[in-house]
Amino acid sequence: MSNRMLLVYFVICLVGLHATPRLASACQSPTCNARELAAEVKPDSAIYSDAVDLAKTLIARGFVVKCMLHSTAQGMFKGLSGSALYRTNRGDFQALFLPKPKSFDALEVIEEQKNGRFIYSFRGSPPPWLANPIDSSRQEYFIKQSNRLLIVHGDAQLAETLRQVLSSS
Repeated sequence: MSNRMLLVYFVICLVGLHATPRLASACQSPTCNARELAAEVKPDSAIYSDAVDLAKTLIARGFVVKCMLHSTAQGMFKGLSGSALYRTNRGDFQALFLPKPKSFDALEVIEEQKNGRFIYSFRGSPPPWLANPIDSSRQEYFIKQSNRLLIVHGDAQLAETLRQVLSSS
């Protein structure tokens, strides 16, 4: 992890620790491998503020955020500020961000199952860029909260935990 990212992480932890002692276990030393560091979300990124805000929320609820990396989901919807892949002690997920005050509230996720696979398409706002639907071997979970859309691949427990965390924040 870069020095800048470590500094941000420890500031989040120190500020949070004064707010609630529960954060002590969440603020263990994060780890990212060298390849991942090349894709870390940096302060000059358009999504940095949103990504750090989400990390703060997760840390306050006992997550260890190991890495915040730029995600390949960047081009899923028109008007995205960007996307991040979060590696946590409870599993990985992607977060897509729209510029505030835009939101994912009007986005409809359509799930179909064909031949044991999960096929996802989208309708509404923001409009998708994807010409083809998402074809996945495992179920995807989509969690909307204002200008954030979290996508969890195949982990129902993580998806439910994230829903609870976001609904209480």
